[in-house]
Amino acid sequence: MKMNLPNRRKTAAEDRKKQSRWRWASHAQKLLLFIITLTLITGCETIPTSSITPKPWKNEQQATEQYPHLTEDKPPAHIALLLPFDGVFADAGNAVRNGFLSAWFKDAKGAKRPRITIHNTMGANVQLVYKEAVSAGAEFVVGPLDKPSVALLEELPQFPVPTLTLNNGKEASMQNNRNTVETLILTRIPAQNSPPPQIGATKAPLYQFTLSPEFEAGQAAQRARYDGHARAAILTPQTPWGQRMEHAFATAWEQLGGIIVDSRSFPAELKEISATVERLLKTDTDCILMAAFPREARQLQPQIKFHYMGNRPMPVYTTYHVFSGVVNPLLDEDINGIIFADMPWVLEQHSGNQSSLRNLVTSTWPESTSKYSRFYAFGIDAYRIIPYLPGLRFRNSPNFKGETGELSVDSQGHVNKQSLWAVMQRGKPAPDKNGPQYEQHKKSIERDG
Repeated sequence: MKMNLPNRRKTAAEDRKKQSRWRWASHAQKLLLFIITLTLITGCETIPTSSITPKPWKNEQQATEQYPHLTEDKPPAHIALLLPFDGVFADAGNAVRNGFLSAWFKDAKGAKRPRITIHNTMGANVQLVYKEAVSAGAEFVVGPLDKPSVALLEELPQFPVPTLTLNNGKEASMQNNRNTVETLILTRIPAQNSPPPQIGATKAPLYQFTLSPEFEAGQAAQRARYDGHARAAILTPQTPWGQRMEHAFATAWEQLGGIIVDSRSFPAELKEISATVERLLKTDTDCILMAAFPREARQLQPQIKFHYMGNRPMPVYTTYHVFSGVVNPLLDEDINGIIFADMPWVLEQHSGNQSSLRNLVTSTWPESTSKYSRFYAFGIDAYRIIPYLPGLRFRNSPNFKGETGELSVDSQGHVNKQSLWAVMQRGKPAPDKNGPQYEQHKKSIERDG
């Protein structure tokens, strides 16, 4: 039976109204979060706990069941976020803040969400900023972000409230490399009886969470050793960053019992890279630990394939810096075969099962899918892990499944991150089925789907 014209018009009008209401609600949510962010850009501002009534999560059941065994402490009522919003760290600081606020906005606790105060650390004495935040009632401090500020904050004789810095200071890089060695052992042979935390650990409520290149280099070294390689060659750029990576690769590799057979660097302008790669491959190496950005890797990997005469491709392990975060098969086909670790936030961005949080972040800040996407994920995890830190630190809880990776905390308060392993295939990152976490990752995808 055909619908008459008036009824058809009425139905169409109702559909348009529904779509309009849905679009309005979606835009209102994004606009509200955007306005909140704008009010926080300058100086120190506050988000009161009762200012927003959040819309329930689309996958609320999954959200409540995601960490059924994690020990959750009472969340702080007031969190101070210390970040740089000017200068060279501004883009990273803004991305961390936006991710942090997005997680706060989507917090299932609703009206019980903590009050947030945000402080600009750029050009300020971070110790004074920290003390002012605590004096204003902060029960937990997150930040600062840049290494010099963290180093200065570490000089305080004590921390009156639990603090999660988003970098490490002067002396922590070597410790983090040692932690990656422990993580490898725990990954391969799960520890049934973990050693107790050091006496007095609770007297210094300091946690450190970092995306430092040194930590990522340690993970690449771990993976190569996990795959059975023992004789590594190192290839890094002739830059201060490249020197840091070379040192981190070498330190981690030797701590894992491997041998460095050669270490070479290439100029920033990529001149004579063919000769550099050829000399590197003349050594008795069974894998390459490489530090490179996308433009460099796209020229280095073809040279490695051309000069290597083995029966199988030379295994090349690197860090997430090799992948821009944006899928581009036309450009990245040249780095096929490279093995690297990256965040679930980056590697799963094109999967069919997208969370409401990701949809909020990407629609409110379209740039979150580009250069600083990993800092958005960093901010999200920095917020979400707060109530679980004590349980993770004393190993009363399983690891925390975050957007940056699977997170654990050692007795010293260092947050260790186990990323997902990927291999470039046809110009796209694909899950590495030989990686130590592939089966766990596959089961997680099946469960969440």
